[in-house]
Amino acid sequence: YEYYKANGYKKEIAVLGFSLQSPQQANLGALYDVDRKLPSFLKEQLVELDNMVVHESSQYQLYDEVVNAPSAETSQRTLTRAVKYAQQLGVQFVVSGVVRDLSVTDADAFGSSVWTSTKRYWGMEDNNRRFAVEVFIHDGFSGSVVFQKHYQLTDSWDAEPEASIGFASPAFAKTPYGQSVGVLLTDIAKEVNGEMRCQPFMARITRAEGKTIHFASGASAGIRPGDQLAVYRTYRFYDSDLLAGTELTNAKAALTVSQVHPSFATGTISVDTGRLNIQPDDLLIAW
Repeated sequence: YEYYKANGYKKEIAVLGFSLQSPQQANLGALYDVDRKLPSFLKEQLVELDNMVVHESSQYQLYDEVVNAPSAETSQRTLTRAVKYAQQLGVQFVVSGVVRDLSVTDADAFGSSVWTSTKRYWGMEDNNRRFAVEVFIHDGFSGSVVFQKHYQLTDSWDAEPEASIGFASPAFAKTPYGQSVGVLLTDIAKEVNGEMRCQPFMARITRAEGKTIHFASGASAGIRPGDQLAVYRTYRFYDSDLLAGTELTNAKAALTVSQVHPSFATGTISVDTGRLNIQPDDLLIAW
């Protein structure tokens, strides 16, 4: 029953832009728009699964220096950014990723000579292309990574070398490669969805006065009057490497939801919020 309780609510997630590790690999087929089109496609798949409130914010990216940035600085900045975007977009989780590989198995197979074109036509060339993507889910309150997985495939790219195809376009979907990538992204959406179902539902407190608490989640997430949520205090701390973390403490108080609007709600607790020192950015949780 407890498990179902958190599952009864739709968690809000934002799908951010994906970074491209080797931009020159996008030249073949002009797949430069993969950074925005991939998250768009993923978002569509997630919306169809209908378990979450999904926002697409592909104009934002978590990673500047994808390959060789010092990892501590990068993970710290990524973590801080994940929290910033989650706050800005009002979501519980942030999905992001890096397209690691769009390379071809044999670059010569895509040459422009008549001989190469003829061999391609007769299927005598290796026209396989790789697709590799790493997907991350960051918890929007602490910034920590709750899911990270690398996916890859290889399939035939049979479009003309000079053709301007674009990622996830109708022409892209006509290639065996495009079809395989579409299937893979649909599988990724299912896995992300499954991962989200196992996470507790959290909502950010926006205001606390007297015994009344306002919070940033509402009817669209499945909140109903009479629902009860546990109140947690949040503490920011920094470890020896100055990586920020968030610690949650149970305030041992239950909030009962009184008023619900589409994207925010209000509830009451039995003790004055001042006595428990409840602040904006503290959390309400359903496990």
